[in-house]
Amino acid sequence: MEDVDHAGAVKVHASVRDSIIGVEKPSKKNMIATLFKDFGARLNQMDKQGAPKVLASLKNYLDNYDSQKTPFTTIQKYTEYRILNVGYGLVFFYLVFILSSLLTEP
Repeated sequence: MEDVDHAGAVKVHASVRDSIIGVEKPSKKNMIATLFKDFGARLNQMDKQGAPKVLASLKNYLDNYDSQKTPFTTIQKYTEYRILNVGYGLVFFYLVFILSSLLTEP
């Protein structure tokens, strides 16, 4: 922390404080938003070419596969839904991104 100027330290402190406080009425959407805060910017810093593909796959997964609006009436219906929506596509893009980051020369 000593190498961070005062303004930078204040921003980091505020970010940590806000992430700990959370929201007054926590919801699944707010919790997910907190987890992925600044995720796109951080990913872009790591890999400007690969980041858009990873972010698009994450958005597609959250929009289409993991957004069941109707409550399940039985565990069998939930199990069937979860088997079909295991997130393979999402994991595939993450693996490709991570491996390409690790296996390419700096």
